[in-house]
Amino acid sequence: MGDEMKQWKKINSILFIVILLSIGVYNIFNFDKSLLIPSENRALASWPEFEKKNYFSGDFARGVDNYIQDRFVFRRAWLEMATSLSHLRGIKEKEDFILLTTTGANEGEAVAKDTEEETGFKAVHDVENFPDDVGMLKVVKPVKGVEVTKIEFAENFKTNILIYDQKGMTSYVFKSNLVDRLAKAYNAVESTYEDALKIYALTAPSPVAFVNEEYARYTDNQYDGIQDFYEKLDRNIIKIDPYPILAEHQDEYIYFKTDHHWTSLGAYYGYVEACRKMDLQPKPVSEFDQLPLIDFLGSIYNLTKSDLLKDNYDEIYAYIPRADIEYKIVTPKGELVYDQVVSTDFYITDYKYNVFLGGDYNLAFIENHDPTLSEETLMVVKDSYGNALIPYFVNHFKRIIIVDPRYNQRTVSDLVAEYQVSRLMFVNSGQALASESYVDLLENLN
Repeated sequence: MGDEMKQWKKINSILFIVILLSIGVYNIFNFDKSLLIPSENRALASWPEFEKKNYFSGDFARGVDNYIQDRFVFRRAWLEMATSLSHLRGIKEKEDFILLTTTGANEGEAVAKDTEEETGFKAVHDVENFPDDVGMLKVVKPVKGVEVTKIEFAENFKTNILIYDQKGMTSYVFKSNLVDRLAKAYNAVESTYEDALKIYALTAPSPVAFVNEEYARYTDNQYDGIQDFYEKLDRNIIKIDPYPILAEHQDEYIYFKTDHHWTSLGAYYGYVEACRKMDLQPKPVSEFDQLPLIDFLGSIYNLTKSDLLKDNYDEIYAYIPRADIEYKIVTPKGELVYDQVVSTDFYITDYKYNVFLGGDYNLAFIENHDPTLSEETLMVVKDSYGNALIPYFVNHFKRIIIVDPRYNQRTVSDLVAEYQVSRLMFVNSGQALASESYVDLLENLN
């Protein structure tokens, strides 16, 4: 019996080694060769640069480890299994409120290391800090009925994720120096043109701006941050504040539950407020076609893999402008041309919010062939909150130039001169006020 047991142990050991070696060999020839992880909205870790100091500090070894982890075969399946196991260990998601703390990036973060040489464009989000493992998420059980007092954020803090009322959102961290710097960047553009160019600033509040008072201690007040930003803008910059109109429609489906963006309806209300400040007559929704409903699990779900969010998924509907247009997207591999700006013809498999404009690109152009329109050209400098907003302006301008500073390194002055821009609008989420890398990009945009 003893010899038989030893024999089985030997066989099990050999099988275990064979399985490990097989996985290793398979991984060498079949690892993920892509440069982006769409579901996590980040770039894969690159091979670390070897330096003597990095080797002895351990940074080189950690970099190699991150490189291999990101390219391990069936990586997404392993992470989903790890999430399921963590739920079995006692992380329950049927509570009234769940708080996840992480060192992950805020929306609008640009990649820390420029990947333009490899891909022709910049990936979104902070490669070094954005979590690539659900183990970096820490569940905090809030005490019910406690007095709402402000929690202190650590210096390297990025964001909290709040899940309550069957929806997820990211917290906001007020950083006065970033608000100052972003306002100065906008003012620098205005001072270049003064009255020669109409300049607008639209900062869209994210869902956390409307957080219930009970949970206000887990976030800074984004509304106050946006107002502070507006107050520091030059008086010649026209401020477009969608907060009041969005507050009036809080009972409507204006923000996604599993994603950090506003919905097509939320963006419509932002458009209505923008038209008021831009002396335009907003089109009623009856003058738009409507995209069929699309089931959607967004960025907050992709990060948390929360069963609560999965069970309460979103549905994307979108208003499509009725117009004879040409929509041209500039990519590193050439130009893509479409006849619509809201469409399932775009690549939406990995992230369905891409039905709006097809996603984020360095430069795109919308040409409206309606001969009755004036020859005005609107240029929009935006983060991804602009994607659902811009389609509403198609029937107001002959040309719209779309610039995403996270991918585009050309200056505003170059673009304004080349395309004879008459109006310039900055569009970003309130979370951009807390993103140092996004502010860095805007400072170098003029």
